Amino acid sequence: MKKIMIMLLFWAMISGTITSTFAQGVQPLRVEIEAKKGSDDYNVVPVGKDGVILFYESNEKEKGNKIWVFTKYNTGLKEDWNEEVPVQKSLNFIKYYIDDEKKMLYVLLGNMHYVAGQSSELTSNNASGTFQIVSIDISNGNSNIINSKFPGSLYIRDLKVINDKASIFCMTSPTRGDACMQMFLTCTCIPAFTGLTVFKFHSLIMNVNLNDGTFTTIPIKYEGNTLLLNSELVQDKSTYYKVFVKNKPNAKTTSNYLIDYSGNGDLIKKSKIKSGSNKLLRTFKYQNLGSDESIIIGTYDTEKKKGFTFNPANNESMGLNSVSEGIYFTKMKGEDQEFIKFYPFSKMENFFNYLKSKTANKVKEKVKKAEKKGKKLNVNYNLLVHKIIEKNGQYILIGDAYYPEYRRECTTITTTSSTGAVSTSTSCRDIFIGYRFTHAVVAAFDKEGNKLWDNSFAIQDVLTYNLKEKVKVMFDGDNIVLTYSHDGYLKSQIIKGNEIVQSKEETKIETLNEGDKVKQNWSSDMDFWYDNYFLSWGYQKIKNKGKRTVFYFNKIGLQ
Repeated sequence: MKKIMIMLLFWAMISGTITSTFAQGVQPLRVEIEAKKGSDDYNVVPVGKDGVILFYESNEKEKGNKIWVFTKYNTGLKEDWNEEVPVQKSLNFIKYYIDDEKKMLYVLLGNMHYVAGQSSELTSNNASGTFQIVSIDISNGNSNIINSKFPGSLYIRDLKVINDKASIFCMTSPTRGDACMQMFLTCTCIPAFTGLTVFKFHSLIMNVNLNDGTFTTIPIKYEGNTLLLNSELVQDKSTYYKVFVKNKPNAKTTSNYLIDYSGNGDLIKKSKIKSGSNKLLRTFKYQNLGSDESIIIGTYDTEKKKGFTFNPANNESMGLNSVSEGIYFTKMKGEDQEFIKFYPFSKMENFFNYLKSKTANKVKEKVKKAEKKGKKLNVNYNLLVHKIIEKNGQYILIGDAYYPEYRRECTTITTTSSTGAVSTSTSCRDIFIGYRFTHAVVAAFDKEGNKLWDNSFAIQDVLTYNLKEKVKVMFDGDNIVLTYSHDGYLKSQIIKGNEIVQSKEETKIETLNEGDKVKQNWSSDMDFWYDNYFLSWGYQKIKNKGKRTVFYFNKIGLQ
């Protein structure tokens, strides 16, 4: 495989604080690797000052196995080591986890399968049968593989590791027949009145021994449907997991639970998170405050239908990627919930600033008029919520707003009867083409749940099948740099509380040679790396005395 190392120039003109983001001056590195047109096969994992790991499935085979290649580059983007790992040919990449303390990378691979009617975010992590966990020592590339089997068909929500135990957080996955039958029932509105579901979701944790592949299954037991929303690893006096679960025992009841498990899967404690009257909590992010105090921030919606039910053919009705109308803040003391506060998007000062000023003002005026008339104007968005950031006593939540986009496709059929009469009929259907991002929302709270400020950052022209955090963050004193990579450009904005210090800027990601013309970009992404550096990567088709298609990644400095 051909690799090219090049130097790029980026700098920021700074005086005291950040006043500009990326421009040419400092010399980070760029790595280019030959890629196939339309491919999306490479995975990049920044590992702080240890460097960056690139891993992918190669075209090589060995004794019936596929060869996966793992390569580590140092912070100067020079190769430290290269490890080839034989993996069963039927297995595909599902999840990875980085253990920063042990300096280990864990990669979960399994048999993927499709469930009829489910959208791409849920479909992508459905697995059954054999799986493997590849452990890679970041310092030297030494690898180890354990083999095991899933106990049935599962949707994989997350992977985390404590000591020598890997915890795979899962939900049971419906068969094609169950999914199709549930779609039929949903179309007839039967579940809305009866709560009837053909398939019930059950959540569980697979606790896998990384020494021999043996595992224990820890069911998360509640009556009815149990949806595992997310999990977080907490390091306090000990290291353990926080698991957020939504339970629906019947058509009229929805409950939220926060459950603590040890690395061995032992139940430590559980708490019920109350949402108050007529509210549905959609997402959960946890922050430990110490002294047995903690906070949870996420999104909520108003429960409009008592017949709300889990639908295995629809992510949004299950609470995945669900539309929300605001942000909530709740504080815990041990197992007890002290309070919960709600902040509708419609009442945030800068929520609509991503729109053109004229449009934003019209929306704000509409909200004010509704309030004067004593009416409530609901503003609903899907929000992909990031991990809480604690900075100078403020608890900052960032969320990427998006909506599913569809293309209308119609087919006209012409028929001729036995008498020669010609008739036409048209049938149309909506085809899902991806998730359209609109803007990032930033809001800060104190530990008593009082909102201190909010701001927003427009995300333009981003349409993707993969739902993952788009906007990345770097701090410089009280300034916050918000940035994302798209279509060969870095797009950034600097804010300070509810003020915009620097308006949106675009910086082109330079290519290898003078005269290079980028004809196509896809799968652009970036992440914070270490100190004042980001790592940006993606695919490009480049024309210059011939054509080349490459996967690239760049070290980008901010000064």
